[in-house]
Amino acid sequence: MDLTRRQFMKAVAAAAVLPAAGSKVTAFTVTRSNMWAYDRTSEETLARCDRILAANPNDVLARCHRGQVSPFVKAEALGEADLTRAIWLEPDNPALYYVRGVTLNRALDLQYAIGLLLKGGDIEGKALCTSQPDIQVWDGDDRSELFYMAHRELGSILEQEGRCDEAIAAFEVVASFQVITQADLERWTESSIQVGRWCESVVGIRRLIEMQPRPAYFKRLEECESWTRPRA
Repeated sequence: MDLTRRQFMKAVAAAAVLPAAGSKVTAFTVTRSNMWAYDRTSEETLARCDRILAANPNDVLARCHRGQVSPFVKAEALGEADLTRAIWLEPDNPALYYVRGVTLNRALDLQYAIGLLLKGGDIEGKALCTSQPDIQVWDGDDRSELFYMAHRELGSILEQEGRCDEAIAAFEVVASFQVITQADLERWTESSIQVGRWCESVVGIRRLIEMQPRPAYFKRLEECESWTRPRA
């Protein structure tokens, strides 16, 4: 059948925005935008997920949200079971590994999420840091933001486990994405010191020294590094 010029142009436009036929682009149920339940400590959230799962036990998003709530209001094992079931349903979804890693404090899950994200190719993006510590505006796609966040959470968990060299390496990846002024970096680093995130502080102070090698920065770096060394 012959196409009019108008029909031809519409077909070209559709081809430009729709996935090619037979492509293996996966549409995950749980994404960066919906992976957290509105209130992870709420009995109401738990009841809502119970109703959804009673009708459809394979609802991945409900499994994910209920899994986050359970460790707060029910046995942690129930939360683990829900999150593990969600991963079984979408085994290549990095968001689910991220959620389980953060909810259950598991470095291996975060590392696996990072590995899945890297399979998608180069990771690009920028964390535009504000004057308020730990607040940033992400300039990039959801996949790259999840990559950034996974390294931040991984660094914190590794430090808690006493794996400080690995934690510093994770925070160095985080720093490579951050666009921040010297004054704001000073505030961020001081905030990290105050809450005992020594590995993150080490990375921050090293960046400050690169910007301006002040004696006070070297002294602070030595103090922070002393906290990351194993104690007898």
